[in-house]
Amino acid sequence: MSIYIGRHTMKSLKKYKTPTRKLCKLFLKSRNKWRLKYQNAKKDIKNLKNLNRYSKNRIKQLKMYIKELETKLAQVEQKIDIYQKQNNSQQTEDYLPIPFRDVPRKHTYSIGHIMLFISLVLFAGISMRGAAKAIEIFILQMQMNLLIPSWYAGRFWLMRLGLYKLLAPKQIASDWVWIIDHTNQIGSEKCLLILGVRLSSLGPNLILKHEDVEPIALFPVKSSNGNTVYQQLEESAKITGVPREIVADHGPDLKTGVEKFCNHHKKTVYVYDIKHKSASVLKQELKGDDDWENYCKYASQKRNETQQTRFAPVMPPNQKTKARFMNVGRLIRWGKKLLSFFKRAKNERLDGIDNEEIEKNFEDLKKFESKISEWDELDQITSKTESIIRKDGIFNGCSSKLKTELKDEIKTESGQRVADKLINFIENEETKARPNEKLVGSSEVIESVFGKLKRIEGDQEKSGFTGNVLSVCAMVSKTTLEMIKKAMETISTPCLNEWCMENLGDSIQCQRKKILKPCMKEGVASN
Repeated sequence: MSIYIGRHTMKSLKKYKTPTRKLCKLFLKSRNKWRLKYQNAKKDIKNLKNLNRYSKNRIKQLKMYIKELETKLAQVEQKIDIYQKQNNSQQTEDYLPIPFRDVPRKHTYSIGHIMLFISLVLFAGISMRGAAKAIEIFILQMQMNLLIPSWYAGRFWLMRLGLYKLLAPKQIASDWVWIIDHTNQIGSEKCLLILGVRLSSLGPNLILKHEDVEPIALFPVKSSNGNTVYQQLEESAKITGVPREIVADHGPDLKTGVEKFCNHHKKTVYVYDIKHKSASVLKQELKGDDDWENYCKYASQKRNETQQTRFAPVMPPNQKTKARFMNVGRLIRWGKKLLSFFKRAKNERLDGIDNEEIEKNFEDLKKFESKISEWDELDQITSKTESIIRKDGIFNGCSSKLKTELKDEIKTESGQRVADKLINFIENEETKARPNEKLVGSSEVIESVFGKLKRIEGDQEKSGFTGNVLSVCAMVSKTTLEMIKKAMETISTPCLNEWCMENLGDSIQCQRKKILKPCMKEGVASN
């Protein structure tokens, strides 16, 4: 049986007990419900498709927004990081001393860096490379936020400071004291240094320190004679005015030049350095003494024999070939102390020391016992004279004071001769002093400056004079933080190089490289 219901035909129907008319109504009602469900489902599907499309667009927009937020977040984090660094840097700077926060114009390193380096080199006896390394260790160990300078930068700091002090204007006055001397290195070059101090600035103690004197002039020359020195002194007089006094040794060119200068300027007096004078007196007394010559030979021989043995602790001191009689005191004191040990060794035992072996090895020293006592007297007389003149200076009546002071030291004829020569010398020198005036009698300060220069240069002195010679000017007079800042800002590198080229030229090492440059052989460099 087939039943037609709307557009659908059902070929087979279940057999229901319910009448057909009721079934038709029921099926129609059911169909309408399913139609409504279908329409609602279709509508929901459409809405879901629209929602899906909207969601995709929204997701895309949100991704772009998230990316934009991430960019802004990175920028904010960067600003926070910069702020924190600046804040930390500011906090670090607050803990740094003021000199380390003060950087000279057109410079990288602070005044504190420069002052620390200069102090280590000039006052602590450290080499330039050692000073740079010491600063590096200090900064790293203290965890300070500071740059670490190289030794080469420090070398330029020294040269700048030296040139600044050298070129600084000096007050024109009539009471200047010039202390002058030559220094030389390898080659024929000499360098005349003039240090100055005013008599009005000196106190009762005339022992001069490095900070008491100022650099007046520095003249590196290829060769020097009396006329050269005279011209250099005349040029220096334009800086300070004609000096009251010139202290120097009796080197041939110095003596000739200074005497010529004093002849042209009658108010200037020439004072012979007391250290060189006492050495000259000792030389006159000891040079022809066979016992002294034998003693020197014995000490030299014993030094060579014992310096690599167990007797090294008591070996004689090294004898200088230059200025021997300025250093005889060390050799005399060695013999005196060792002879004293022989006497004490009979009743005194020292741990780890064989008294008999030492005495046996230096048995021949006893032959000079009486002469050593005599020579020690000469050393005491000259040392006391130097000490008095160095401290009190030269003034009217100083020879009488010296005579009184030396009275208890004189015990032998040779001692009397040496004392008489020194007293006569001081009597002649004191006539150069005006009433109530004290003149400087020692040039040891300039010898000390030259000694420090040689230590700073080290092996570089084998290259002749270089820009390091300016460090002699840096190590004298007072050095303040303000002066260092002015020196760094005033003396430029071109100015420094110009002075070096005009006054020094090529060093020995530079000339050596030009002459003995590598030879080219078949395209290969051969040293």
